Amino acid sequence: MRRSKPTQASLPASEIRDALKAAANHLSKTPMASKRLLFVAEAISRFLNSDKLTLDQAFGLKRVKRQYERPSNEKHIACSALEEYLNGKAFNTISELAGKSRKEFRSLSDRYLPVAIDRLTAEIKL
Repeated sequence: MRRSKPTQASLPASEIRDALKAAANHLSKTPMASKRLLFVAEAISRFLNSDKLTLDQAFGLKRVKRQYERPSNEKHIACSALEEYLNGKAFNTISELAGKSRKEFRSLSDRYLPVAIDRLTAEIKL
């Protein structure tokens, strides 16, 4: 038995924009809103204020091989991992925990070692 796709009632673009604007306003004015709610409100506002931006792009999603993927925060990963390395953890263990191959992790560590050292010295307040 074949299932038919559910039909969606199509709304005019102006009504959709008004609904999105109302949702963004409601989320941004929610008392004690979490960072995630504020992120959603900001992304919707970014989408509404731009003619060229898609909603996916407003949320920071990249399309890769028919799947959406958030851009990796390699600077944060590398700095956190390098702090662990400088604190005495084994390089192989850290690269596995970071989800990177040894070669990838070596290039990240070479790129972000000065940043990691600056973060550590700021924490120590040298």
